[in-house]
Amino acid sequence: MIRAEAVEPKQEHTPPVGVKWHECADIFPWIEGEAFRALVEDVRKNGVIEPIVFLDGAILDGRNRYMAARELGIEYPRVEYEGDDPLGFVISHNLTRRHLDAGQRAKVAARIANMQSGARTDIEPSANLRQVSIDDAARLMNVSPRLVDTARKVERDGAPELVAAVDAGKVSLSAAAVIANQDHDTQRRLVTEDKLRRAAADLKKAEAEAREAEKLPKAEPLTAEQKAEQVRIFGTQDDRAVSALIDEVVEKINAQPSAEDAAHRIPPALRHSVDTAAIRTAAAWLINFCEIWEKEQAHGLEAAE
Repeated sequence: MIRAEAVEPKQEHTPPVGVKWHECADIFPWIEGEAFRALVEDVRKNGVIEPIVFLDGAILDGRNRYMAARELGIEYPRVEYEGDDPLGFVISHNLTRRHLDAGQRAKVAARIANMQSGARTDIEPSANLRQVSIDDAARLMNVSPRLVDTARKVERDGAPELVAAVDAGKVSLSAAAVIANQDHDTQRRLVTEDKLRRAAADLKKAEAEAREAEKLPKAEPLTAEQKAEQVRIFGTQDDRAVSALIDEVVEKINAQPSAEDAAHRIPPALRHSVDTAAIRTAAAWLINFCEIWEKEQAHGLEAAE
């Protein structure tokens, strides 16, 4: 039986401190941002038309209407719930008035589901909230059990900011599930920078590439002879670093303006730091290197012939 008290609702002002929310009310996301501002303006013009429903001193339905009334400091109609299925009452009322996407509905289903699929439903977890399996919660919210599992993952692993972003419809549930694999600091940064969609796409691509790499045959470890041959051809890491350093030095020098222009552009305050003797030594090293290298290359060509 799903109903609220049929008697004339009484009017009351919002108390000086906030009231409690019933656990069933918390399964649906809050109305936030522009949507909440629109609700406040509607309440300002028309008042709270639909009564706020209470159960055991807590708001069962109408949290957003209550907060709008509290912000405006106006009275609202109040009724007491007298049914025996508060969860069903909340679901039926919110599904008809809220426009939630599949991901948001799956998040609601994840909050409804307080037991594993296939577990017993004959033991009540509390006086007000009956046990609901994942399969039943999925049917209630018209989503797949698999999507509910994804929502449970986001609830479990997601930072509060990421969970709130899904509730607000700022990011899809599938994208949030990918981002939830990152540490909470990373998740918060992505939410703050509003880069959720781009980050999810990049992470999905990286995961796909990693899965493809796993399919490749694994190379056998090199034998001692193969390692020695590799060093003979490619040198040691230190040997390769010498070549890389020479390339870097030459690249930086070639990126400089002409020698005449460079000499004129050095500020007077820095002229004392120019060590021409060291520069000549470096230049002589490079010239000497070129001469030795060209001779070795020539010997290599003769040997090949």
